[in-house]
Amino acid sequence: MGLVAVLIISFFPLAAWTVHLARSRALSAPRAIAFALLGLGAALSASLSQAFLAPFFRASALDAFVRIALSEEAAKLAAVALASRSLLARRLPSAPRETASEWPVLARAVLVALSFAAFENLFYGIRFPGSLTLRTLAVLPLHVSLTVFASLALTRGPRAFPYFLAAVLIHGAYNLCMAAGFPLSFAGFLLVAILSFAAYAVMTNAPGSPSHPEDGA
Repeated sequence: MGLVAVLIISFFPLAAWTVHLARSRALSAPRAIAFALLGLGAALSASLSQAFLAPFFRASALDAFVRIALSEEAAKLAAVALASRSLLARRLPSAPRETASEWPVLARAVLVALSFAAFENLFYGIRFPGSLTLRTLAVLPLHVSLTVFASLALTRGPRAFPYFLAAVLIHGAYNLCMAAGFPLSFAGFLLVAILSFAAYAVMTNAPGSPSHPEDGA
């Protein structure tokens, strides 16, 4: 597979979401590009963390949860927090966070996750071209779905921390399923499908979403 094809496959979902946000005026194109670069920063941060932690988790099931899942979900959540800092700062301490407009934060979460996955797919697509199909069909929606769920910890306050913890545990479980091969790998694909539908439902019903504009703050 040529480099051009790898680039197109890796970055098309990110480009499509960026255009959608810009055309719907949810986010200007320059800001969307800037926030997408936070996804690159998250990918680099997670990669460095994984390299540093590698000697401590060899031949351990914890590798899937701590070195891989925790580092990636934490890096993406930090990037979403940076992209959404102006939205989160507007909220009054006395106001229930659930009543604030949630969709703009989740839209940024999708943007960061797509960027993270795009750069990760580019890296793997160049080194292991045969892995790009799997990564596009499974890993990309996994990253997006889990980042949406983890980002609820930002919009719903400290009590929503379990959303982030669940994202880490699900990510780790997916890693173990795929590493084990068939039939557990089939469970991994099923898990991604369920997560994708659930994340879509969260996005669609989030306060401030296009389908629930009256719920926004």
